[in-house]
Amino acid sequence: MTDGMPYHLEKGPTLGLIESYLNRADKREVLRNLRLAEATAAADADASAAWVKDVLPDLWVDGAFAKVPDATGVEAGAESVRAHIIEDWFGYSRPTEAAPWELGPPSPAPTGRWVGYRGDVNQIVRRALRWGLEVSLGLMPDQDPQDPPAHPDPATIELFWVCGIHWFEAWVVQRTTTPGGRLVSIIFVTPPHKGATVATSPIAVSATTRVNNLREPVPSTEDYYEVIAFPPAVTAAGPPGWPRPVDRPFATWVVTHERHQQPAQLKNNADTAGVGIAIAPPILADYEGIGGPVVVSPSVPAGGVSYDGWIRP
Repeated sequence: MTDGMPYHLEKGPTLGLIESYLNRADKREVLRNLRLAEATAAADADASAAWVKDVLPDLWVDGAFAKVPDATGVEAGAESVRAHIIEDWFGYSRPTEAAPWELGPPSPAPTGRWVGYRGDVNQIVRRALRWGLEVSLGLMPDQDPQDPPAHPDPATIELFWVCGIHWFEAWVVQRTTTPGGRLVSIIFVTPPHKGATVATSPIAVSATTRVNNLREPVPSTEDYYEVIAFPPAVTAAGPPGWPRPVDRPFATWVVTHERHQQPAQLKNNADTAGVGIAIAPPILADYEGIGGPVVVSPSVPAGGVSYDGWIRP
């Protein structure tokens, strides 16, 4: 949920902060706020978008988003991040910051910045979060949040974003962890968006994710970037104080070719047979993998996670 994706799977600082606050908050209160937002959304477009702030108010008022960069790498601040979600994800707009939110252009214009897609992203995201909370608490949609919980300890919720399909959808996945423990994963699966360029190589190409004010982020060597050697000369332990890669409580790893490139296009549509029939070119892959496979942990600014799950300035 940032301004671009150098990798297909992302958590990064925005989702990381939302996830952290969601798990620190009273999940019953968050669920009540989401249900209220759903009940009032149909009558008021501005209220329909307001839930982004209302369901986790502490997230927006204590400076948590001060270090989340905007499209140019400048510290964005809470209002900029919130506006990015409502405008670019949900497709709402407003003439000034003081004006109410309104739905964007009518069909067939795309929603927000999604390429080739129109849909109610606002409602999908809100409903996925609501159902994730209900699963975490063990409450069916018709149960009051004050009902005796099916699960005395709400399950931890984690958030991820996957980019690259033709429409917007969300997955809520639940599983057991340690004996008696549970984990609920909410995964937003989306089309590409304007300005997004997934890197053809997972290997870092820069010391920073934002380069020369490019709108698209690039793989960087910032915090928690790491490449695992196979076989390693010595046991990989990371910087001093880090757990071994296989022992970290939080991590994302991409396993793929070292780079991907577009194959040379064959010019085979001429009348080479001399019979007055143009021969169709063969169907070619859009990309081919070269080298590797490599195992890479993306840096946090490029969509990865810290080994302890915290976002730091």
